Amino acid sequence: MLVSKSAASLLATMIFLSGCGNSNSDSASTPKKAAMALAQAMQQGDAAGIKAASVGGDPLVIDALAASMVAHRALADAATAKFGAAAKGFDDDAGTLRDFAQRLDEAEVSINGDTATITVTGTSTTWLTLKKVNGDWKADFSQLPGFSPSAESAAMAATMQKTAEVTQEMAAEVTAGKFATIDQAREARIEKIKAAIQNMPSTRA
Repeated sequence: MLVSKSAASLLATMIFLSGCGNSNSDSASTPKKAAMALAQAMQQGDAAGIKAASVGGDPLVIDALAASMVAHRALADAATAKFGAAAKGFDDDAGTLRDFAQRLDEAEVSINGDTATITVTGTSTTWLTLKKVNGDWKADFSQLPGFSPSAESAAMAATMQKTAEVTQEMAAEVTAGKFATIDQAREARIEKIKAAIQNMPSTRA
């Protein structure tokens, strides 16, 4: 199976980050402001914005990640339009992340020269590492598993891109009324993604 655990871990981290979308700052003058700028680009599925707010990442992974965020939002919107309140949390974690801005504001920042780390209150591990580049703070994606250009990142990008395609297909099917209940849609999505990933060629020996 194709690095599914790493891809899932990465996507969970990025979705958590994308829960912050209310900042009106486009500054990268501090680690927290840089994290907010990245969050806005993530929420919008803006690959160029993500690349501008980061360093050390594989462009293929970032493109696939942006496509995934757009697809997840499309499916969440389709499910909400079709099933109303029953679709809450179906494919969008924003409802559980509305307090992200406050949590980031309260987070601990450690700066050591041109490197900074952000640890969200209540966690014991570094949530995001940033690097200062030409005076601006940028998220250091080289510190995220599978994000630096490599065979693993290429596999991750392929997995995420395929998942994005399947998710977009699901959004169209939900809108077309293919599923009578949200539970049917949820089960179908799981099976579609599972089948799509299992049928992809593995990059591992």
